[in-house]
This record gives sequence, structure tokens and C-alpha cells, in this order.
Amino acid sequence: MHKLATSATDQRFEAPQLHFADLNANVLAAVVAAAADLALVLDSQGVIRDISLNGSRGHELAEMRQWIGRRWVETVTIESRGKVNAMLAAAAAGPGREEAGEPQPRQVTHALSG
Repeated sequence: MHKLATSATDQRFEAPQLHFADLNANVLAAVVAAAADLALVLDSQGVIRDISLNGSRGHELAEMRQWIGRRWVETVTIESRGKVNAMLAAAAAGPGREEAGEPQPRQVTHALSG
């Protein structure tokens, strides 16, 4: 029997290893791309390795592709750098770690030329 989450902030899957272990990489990439306006694949050092932009902003995607190989924090405005550093620190702490806390939604502003 599955229990229902009692907290509005507790919306994580109970058994992701069970349900998503055999998920094809292309399927996972499509789901992530569909779920976000902008999705970045980062390495453990916060360097952008791949980018997906959802919607009809193809002209921005060409510019964003130039971010590949750069640190994420270098692509955002000065006002957003603290948020990016906090998200990277939480990710480095790992899931379930006390110092990571609950993930918080954050909006960051990227520095695009247009």
C-alpha cells in the first residue's frame, strides 16, 4: 500500500530506482526537455555539458550552445550567481543529506545578448 504525501513540499517519488531504472536515455532526455523551459546538463564541477531549450526560441538556443564547456555560474547575471552556487552546493551534498535540505524553486536570470 502506498501512502499519500502529507506535505505540499514533499512531492518526490517514493521508489524512483524501481520505476525509472530501465529508462532509455533518449526518453529521459525528452521528459526533462518537456518539463523545463531550459534544461542544462552539468558535470560535478558545475560546467555545462549539454543544453535543451523548450519552445520556439531557437535563436536563443544557438547563443546558449556557446555556453557548453563554461561554468554555469558564468552564464548568469551577478544577481543570480548566489542562487546558482547554492543549488550547486545542495546538489554536491547529495539527496537525503541533511545539509542539502529541501530543494527550493529558484529563478535565475541568464545573461543573453538579445
